[in-house]
Amino acid sequence: MRIRFQLLLLISLTLLCYLPFLKNPFIWDDQQFVTENQTIQEFNLGQMFRESTTAGGGSTSNYFRPLTSLSFAWDVSWWGNNPIGLHFTNLLLHLTAGLLLFWLLSNFRVSGRWRFWITALFLLHPVQTEAVTYISSRGDSLSAVFLLFGVGCFWLSLQKNATTLSVYDLRLRFSKPVLLLITSLALICAVLAKELALAGLGLYGLVLLLHMYQHRVKVRQMVRRYSLPLITISL
Repeated sequence: MRIRFQLLLLISLTLLCYLPFLKNPFIWDDQQFVTENQTIQEFNLGQMFRESTTAGGGSTSNYFRPLTSLSFAWDVSWWGNNPIGLHFTNLLLHLTAGLLLFWLLSNFRVSGRWRFWITALFLLHPVQTEAVTYISSRGDSLSAVFLLFGVGCFWLSLQKNATTLSVYDLRLRFSKPVLLLITSLALICAVLAKELALAGLGLYGLVLLLHMYQHRVKVRQMVRRYSLPLITISL
């Protein structure tokens, strides 16, 4: 299948699967995360980055997800307390994560058929239902977007000294240090969306091993050639 057709089919299947949930109301933790959370309702940016995610809802917790809170506040500023808008953002984030996975698999030289089915499994598997349909679980999809984007930038930094991105007539050139900086920032953002994103560090190691395998790089060469990427992972 051609790439455009694959992408169109993946987007269509995802919308077909998840659009019916847009009419769902707020439930359970949505109150303390959104509707009864004064930090979100008042768009108090300072408190989002100083207090726990549920502090504005009068609940004490160990959750510190300021970027997820910021996304809730942004939605409320546009949609008010209308669950359709917040559900729609969840769906867009999940779809974005799936498309980033598709992009990654393309860069990993995964064949077209496998690339399509792996992405479809990610987008449509029932295990994703809570992350997409439950508003307060947005951190899963948001952190996945940052994590997959960061892994993609890390992979590009391993391939060459610079990468050029072409968008119509606009050409942007990213050097290896810039790509590694973006990688680090993306990982930080992923953690600030949900703490569990720290487990994604293992993905960077797997990507490095895949690159070594494809280019027949030995361990001794790895230390010499990839000292900067290794330091980035460590930090």
